[in-house]
Amino acid sequence: MLSQLSLPLGLALRPADESDRDFSEAVFFSTREHFYQLPFAAGQLEILLKQQFQLQQTSYTTSFPLAETYIIEQHRQAIGKLMIDASEDCLQLIDIALLGHMRGKGYGSALLLALKNLARQHGLRLQLSVDQQNTRAKKLYLDLGFRLVGSSATHDQLCWQ
Repeated sequence: MLSQLSLPLGLALRPADESDRDFSEAVFFSTREHFYQLPFAAGQLEILLKQQFQLQQTSYTTSFPLAETYIIEQHRQAIGKLMIDASEDCLQLIDIALLGHMRGKGYGSALLLALKNLARQHGLRLQLSVDQQNTRAKKLYLDLGFRLVGSSATHDQLCWQ
């Protein structure tokens, strides 16, 4: 279904494979700035981040066994990762992350607008979960018309329809 996405700004998606694991890990590391403030030696921090990455991946594949993972490219340069699960009535955006130096350039907004357009064309809801501490991402989602539909102790569930 994502092959139907029309993306601007030189953006493209390609299916991720095992050779993208190091890149996916690097994207994950770049989104965990708060970990770099902790009083760990560099080697300990890397072990912690690798464990956190593995826990996240295990959680995603357990919760969404049919999800598809894509590498986000801009002019054929890998800049991020997107994971989505499509069902009969919903596109569940599981993960979207860009390398730190690629954030704030409109790429995330462009991807989300394209996903909204795809959902609209197929009569689907677009749902996601966002960490409550990730205020920047939550603001972006709300600005793009997502609405709060639920909360847990750590995450807000948002939906666009």
